[in-house]
Amino acid sequence: MGSMSAAAVTAVLGAALAHAVWNLLLARAEDRHVLLVLAMCVGSLLFLPLAAARGGVPAHNWGLLAASGAAEAAYMVLLAQGYAHGDFTLVYPLARGLAPALLTGSAFLVAGEAPSAVGALGITVLVAGLVATALSGRGLRAQGRAVALAAGVGLLIAAYSTIDAVAGRRSDPVAFGLLAMGLGGVLAAPFVLRTRGTAALRLAATWRLAVPVGVLLVGGYSVVVAAYAMAPIAYVGALREVSVVFAGLLGWLVLGETVGWRRGAALACVSAGAALTALG
Repeated sequence: MGSMSAAAVTAVLGAALAHAVWNLLLARAEDRHVLLVLAMCVGSLLFLPLAAARGGVPAHNWGLLAASGAAEAAYMVLLAQGYAHGDFTLVYPLARGLAPALLTGSAFLVAGEAPSAVGALGITVLVAGLVATALSGRGLRAQGRAVALAAGVGLLIAAYSTIDAVAGRRSDPVAFGLLAMGLGGVLAAPFVLRTRGTAALRLAATWRLAVPVGVLLVGGYSVVVAAYAMAPIAYVGALREVSVVFAGLLGWLVLGETVGWRRGAALACVSAGAALTALG
């Protein structure tokens, strides 16, 4: 399997930073479910002219678009529930840590891509660092439900990433990423409105966050889908998880969360794994 170009590495790292920022905003929101769905829809609407200008999604990719949208919707619902039952610094790295391990397997099965020895080492070190980051917080027994939800999120990340990577190589990746995210928001909306009630839509804070979260979420992910078209699936999927390092720094600087030596060592492990993965 080939290596990653400088352009792909830069694009994925930029998307990783955007991902960490919108997850931080989400974790602090008053109603995470509503904000997520609203952000997906608002962000997609803002980027809709760009998707149209790039040709949209051709008919042969409509099935993949539907599958991706369904996985995105389920992902958003589980992620918001995870933050409701556990710490940001547990749910985020654990979910992100499971995803690249699963994605490496799906990339081999779907696209026949097997990482090089250095790439495989990088993915292994990165995943180990991500799991260690999650374990460095409060005990897992105290957040058992959050751990289960995070595992489900990781599985869904691997699923929609595989779908989007394949679709992005068969049509314009940016347009596909933008429209898949919007479809996910539309599909998740009925569940959210039924469980949270329409009164949640009147929260002013939710609307104020919808635009920045939407732009970072939708725009950042479309960049990732474009990277899938430029580089091996497993490498892109693993490298984007350096967002956990950014999230750790933001949690420390913005939320005032403690970063002890264990978590610091785990984040250093993530950084080392990301560097090895980029080298391939």
